[in-house]
Amino acid sequence: STSASTPRASGRAMPPTPSTGDGGSDGGDLKSSNTSTISTTTTTQQNKKGVNEFEQYMIRAKTENFQYIADLHFIYESGKDAYGRPILVFIGAHLPAKKIDMERVLCYIISVIDSVVEQDYVIVYVHTNISSENSPPFSWLRKVYNIFNRKYKKNLKQLYIIHPTLWVKMTFRLFKPFLSSKFWRKLVYIEESAEIYNYFPKDQISLPNYILSHKTAKTKVQPIFGAPLED
Repeated sequence: STSASTPRASGRAMPPTPSTGDGGSDGGDLKSSNTSTISTTTTTQQNKKGVNEFEQYMIRAKTENFQYIADLHFIYESGKDAYGRPILVFIGAHLPAKKIDMERVLCYIISVIDSVVEQDYVIVYVHTNISSENSPPFSWLRKVYNIFNRKYKKNLKQLYIIHPTLWVKMTFRLFKPFLSSKFWRKLVYIEESAEIYNYFPKDQISLPNYILSHKTAKTKVQPIFGAPLED
């Protein structure tokens, strides 16, 4: 949780403080009670399956050699944010998702971040220069979300997406049925490279130059009756 003394920096957009809980109400008829029981049972079974899968991936993460995946440099820890939380950077363009064993990639990700997520942390996902070759299948993304245990989700305090495209935003919408309302309060889109340092100290986040110099393409204003709205 954030301390009473909140760090402030002139001109820097500070991430919102996550709320401590969601409101709710009690009560309901027998039908809703039965539905709730079934839903709870299903969720419990899914959680147990996720725990078992995670344990298998963790064993592989601790025993296998992932040097060729590490050499891709698509995931790494990079300093701390203004609240002292570790920053995990994911660079999508560095991951050849269509040409690599994504099961091994998942094991490698766990080997890198499992110790980091024992505490509050933030993720910076960079979507710059992404092509279809870098896009993991939806089934893999859902698996990742399902098997990651509570500490991964609870301790994630902010998720920043640099240079998001419409595809990224639509993908998150597809995940909406599986994501809690708390998740949406953690999500921050960074559209322009110039905005990056509004959120992170320059000496705490390391990104390749092509990301920092990237210019986001502007959406052209569509003409109406053959005449543009602006020159």
